[in-house]
Amino acid sequence: SSGEILRLRDKDGNHKVSFLSNGNVGINNNSPAKKLEISSGTDGDGILLTGVGSSMGTGTSRNIEFSYTDTDTSYASAIKFEVPNAAVHGGQVSIWTDNTVGTSTRAMTISNAQSVGINTTSIKGKLDVYRAAGQSGTAAIAITNGEGGGGRNWGISTEVVRSGDFAILQSTSNGGVPTPSSANTKLYIHPSGYVG
Repeated sequence: SSGEILRLRDKDGNHKVSFLSNGNVGINNNSPAKKLEISSGTDGDGILLTGVGSSMGTGTSRNIEFSYTDTDTSYASAIKFEVPNAAVHGGQVSIWTDNTVGTSTRAMTISNAQSVGINTTSIKGKLDVYRAAGQSGTAAIAITNGEGGGGRNWGISTEVVRSGDFAILQSTSNGGVPTPSSANTKLYIHPSGYVG
């Protein structure tokens, strides 16, 4: 391959790994276009990341991480394999994002029960979207409309007027944000069960 500076072969002389002058590495690929490119024609092949022996305790993880640069961790993100309870088989996967000042924050969790939590690890259904206190300007779920140049958008949220309420929202303009507010509320359920 052009730019190849090192080639590794197995004991039978078969080409296995290529290192290019631009820093790209190919496994079973002598012309890698990315920093690491792995080629396989075998079903189920992939990358396996494990602990060693019984070293993965409760609350530990093994990570695939991404960073802005090698010296700047802002804009970083990660995919983590986590052990919620080392005494019970079954792990979970989480996705983490950065708030641009170096603080990594859990964004989504897929539990060992195959439930999904967004902004929460205390998952209370197959899909749990948690809207934290203080996020009053954001609907928990937004459904946007791209038809005809963008119509009014819809949202589903809690705590629109008071703690424990529920509302279906509609933006006041085409392409707008369905902000939790009385003006945007189309269906409202009071914490006591009254519907309006």
